[in-house]
Formats: sequence, structure tokens, C-alpha cells
Amino acid sequence: MANATWRREDGAEIGLSLGAIDEGGNATEEIRRWCAKRVGRWIPVRGLPQHDAPLTGPGKGVMFNRHDRPATRAGDVLMYGVGYRRSIDLWQNRLAIEEPGPGYVHLGAAATDEVIAELFPWNRKVVLQNGLAHHTWILPRGTHDESGDCARYAYAAMQLIQRRRFATNPEGMWHQLEAAALATIGGETKSSILEAFKFA
Repeated sequence: MANATWRREDGAEIGLSLGAIDEGGNATEEIRRWCAKRVGRWIPVRGLPQHDAPLTGPGKGVMFNRHDRPATRAGDVLMYGVGYRRSIDLWQNRLAIEEPGPGYVHLGAAATDEVIAELFPWNRKVVLQNGLAHHTWILPRGTHDESGDCARYAYAAMQLIQRRRFATNPEGMWHQLEAAALATIGGETKSSILEAFKFA
């Protein structure tokens, strides 16, 4: 998966620009170590539960573990927070678009019934905090959200590329990605174009 490519109907191959892996759970250290060996292609991410957390936060230096590490040591790898509420809000809005065009969600033939069921399993809930009402999202018992999480974190990775490489010209990213894909037709991959998207 680290160097996976996907072939379009016209024969063009689409490569991985930046991948994000949820570091929450019981494999945090392993995920951080794995991403640290693939800097520029993969990043660890973590959902932020705060209702006002940004859609994609700034990178935070994190360590593989805290045993015998001085407090002043820099992080081993950058981890990026993804606002849980805001990213699900955005995903809900994208799934509501019914006609192909900007923001429309395209599902390929590999999207099984299970994948589709996991795209948006959350229920909206209004909660009170400090006397103010705001909403959050609850995952019902017995349901799974792996597909939805993958989509949310992929969008976060895309935002990071735009923010780092195309802050003044977001649309330029899509033109360069398309040029890189078209350059692969007939097996003539222009690696220099693909490498331009390496995240650093």
C-alpha cells in the first residue's frame, strides 16, 4: 500500500501523494515508527474530540515512547489532529451532493455493501457545554465507521498538501496531479512530476 497505484479507465495511473493513518488505539508507537520511515508519503493522524477543533490542525512533534527521553527532545515524527465534528460535517455535506461535479463522492466498483454502510454511520447529537448548545456525532453501538474514517483522513491529507504546496493556488494542485496521471499512459511515467508532491 505504501507505493500503491490505481489505474483509471483511460489507462492513466494515479499514485499516492500523501497517506494518513489513524494512530489512535493500541498500535500508536508502531504507526509512528512506520510513518517516520516513510516521511513525505505517510503521516500519523488522530481525531480531536473538542467541538471547536480545526478540520486539520498543525503538525505536532510526537515521540515513539516517553521512556528515558529528556523533556526537551524534539518529536520523532509529526502527527496531525483532525477535528472529529468538523470532518464529519464536511463528509455529510459531500455525501449529500447528488450530481457529479465539485465535491461529489465517486465510488468505484470495489465499494461493497459493507464499505457503503460504513461511509456514514454516525448520529447527530446536541450537547450542552458551558451553557452553550452545540452538536457532536455519535457512533451507534454495533456499527463500524472504517470507510468514513478513511475518507475523512484522506481529505485531511489532501488539505495538508494544499496548505504546504499550493497555499496561494489550490487549483494548481489538481492540474499538476492530472498532468502526472496522464504522463503514465503508455508506461512513460514522469517521476519528476510525481516527486513534486512529496510532502515535507
